[in-house]
Amino acid sequence: MRRIASALIIGLALTAVNAWTTPLCTDQSISGVGGNHLNSYIALGAGGCIMNGILFSNFAYSYTLSTDAFYVSGPTGTGANQSSTIVLVTADSVNTAFRFGGNWVVNH
Repeated sequence: MRRIASALIIGLALTAVNAWTTPLCTDQSISGVGGNHLNSYIALGAGGCIMNGILFSNFAYSYTLSTDAFYVSGPTGTGANQSSTIVLVTADSVNTAFRFGGNWVVNH
């Protein structure tokens, strides 16, 4: 019984330490996520951030211009690639959601 109690206490302590060191997704200050751009969330890596008790981690981003079989007018794949440093992130804790805003180009 003593071993079970000890294991439970150690497990709770590790959970508390992890929750204490993992920033809140809504805290975009230097001590939190580090900004409101997507590159700040990507930099968190596997450690991620917490919103409403849920861990969000390993953010990734890929933006490329390409063509598809249904494109019938104008030049294909036009526009400019957008860096993750200009994609704005809004963390909405009321709805446990993220909104991503960028200057993406849709040419068809």
